[in-house]
Amino acid sequence: MKKLVLLLIAAGFASLSANAQKFNVSIETRYTDFNSLDRRTLIVEILEKDEFALAKLNKEIKDNPEGVTNYLAFIKNYNENIQKAVAAHWKLNTEIEYKTSSEVKKMIEGRDRKSVMLSPVEVGGTDAFITRKEGTAIMLVLYRPEKSTAEPDYKIMMPYAAMRKKAENIANDYDFIVKMAVNNIAYMQEKKTTSDAFDFMETQAMANCAKLDKKKTLLIDAELLSPKADKDGVRKYYEKSKFKVEKNRDDIDNAIANNDAETFYMVLIPYSTFTNPFDRVKKTYILCYKVIVSAETMEVVIYMEGKAKAAPDVALIQEKDFKDLNKCDF
Repeated sequence: MKKLVLLLIAAGFASLSANAQKFNVSIETRYTDFNSLDRRTLIVEILEKDEFALAKLNKEIKDNPEGVTNYLAFIKNYNENIQKAVAAHWKLNTEIEYKTSSEVKKMIEGRDRKSVMLSPVEVGGTDAFITRKEGTAIMLVLYRPEKSTAEPDYKIMMPYAAMRKKAENIANDYDFIVKMAVNNIAYMQEKKTTSDAFDFMETQAMANCAKLDKKKTLLIDAELLSPKADKDGVRKYYEKSKFKVEKNRDDIDNAIANNDAETFYMVLIPYSTFTNPFDRVKKTYILCYKVIVSAETMEVVIYMEGKAKAAPDVALIQEKDFKDLNKCDF
């Protein structure tokens, strides 16, 4: 009987694993390709309202009442913040231009070979446009027009934002992910190797983990914490540094703006979808890496892989996650 129970438990875990689909950020691009891409003009896609997308979302309004609102809000948020982040941090290309989705489409159709594109795509869903539906995440892709997004040169996941009050990324999310992409590409060129975004996150953590110690402060954005977690619960597990749970982001934003070497903060990076095979009503969840970042450099210092479970707060930081966030054993 005991063996049967163990077999059933093992089968259950295997079934859970089979229903987790990891986001693919792997790249085939050789490091030498980036040396030629930097001679091209970077085209940053500026999103436009798509009439087909609006019609489809309006048709689905009963099942997705916030669909149109979320779609339009994402376009506005993305267009404002990606331009600022690229202008501030992008180093690969000397020439940078901003073009609408319609203009980008024409360049892809014309197989333009003088440019390289930076665009957002949605992963985890089935639509060709960004819906922000439950169970989806956003990926930034760098690609050549003659190859399109089907064969990107680089891919990186945007920080997860569905749990925020407006379900939108904040400005520092864009700064973080653009800097991460720039540093990742520079690392590949310097080391003459290929390293995808998840691998590079681990590389940074291995180099930086020791920088967070008891003299430093970790600021935890309350919106990223599970509703079941609080500072007393965190204190039970976390001892690597001082910490504060921030109900607003003022201290975090100020630490980043001032390049504060004594302060660290957290982001959530989606890495997989997860569907519980035992749910009566099938629901897709997003699993995230829980990541500690330096406010000074925006480099990854520590990360851990979020555990799969069927719960609305699965993407968020759990109290017990801080037990693993004490460690540097990557």
